[in-house]
Amino acid sequence: MAVLADPGSCIPEIPFQTFMDHLAPPQPEFDIEATMKSLKSSSILTALDRWAVFDKSPKDQDCPEDIAFKPIPDIFKKVVDAIILNSQTKLTKENCSIDFLQNPNRAPTSAERYNGSRPDGYMLVNDRVNPEVVSWSDVVLSCEYKRKDGDEELDDVSVHWGL
Repeated sequence: MAVLADPGSCIPEIPFQTFMDHLAPPQPEFDIEATMKSLKSSSILTALDRWAVFDKSPKDQDCPEDIAFKPIPDIFKKVVDAIILNSQTKLTKENCSIDFLQNPNRAPTSAERYNGSRPDGYMLVNDRVNPEVVSWSDVVLSCEYKRKDGDEELDDVSVHWGL
C-alpha cells in the first residue's frame, strides 16, 4: 500500500524500448536465438516457450504463492548460464553484476525509514557491502508474483499476517 501511496492513484508506465534504451544497464552481447535453443534443448524451456518446471500454470496450482513460484531462482540461474554459454564476448560468471534472491517473508532494510514491504524476489548488486543483509540500497529490481488477476492479493502484508 505504501508503494501505491507514493506515486498517487496510478503508477506511470513507459514503453519497454524506452526502458531498455535509457534505464536498463548495458546488455551483454549474446546470441538470443542460440540461447533460446540451448534453453529448449536442455529442457528448461518447452517447445511452447513455457518454463518446464511449471507443469501447471501458477494460477492453476493449489498451493501458497511462495511455493508456486519457488522455481524462479533456479530458472534465473539457468538463463544466466545459457546467456554466458552463448555470449559473443566470452562472458563469465564473474561478469554478472547482479544476484537473484527470492524471499517473500523478509523485508529489505532501509536506513532512512521503516518499510515493511516484502517483494517476493529481488535482483541485487552482487558487490554489496554486507551479503548477509538485504538492503533497499542494493535492490536493482524488485519482483512481485501474483497467481491471479485482480486486487484480492495486492496487499501481501495482510495476506502474510492473515488480516
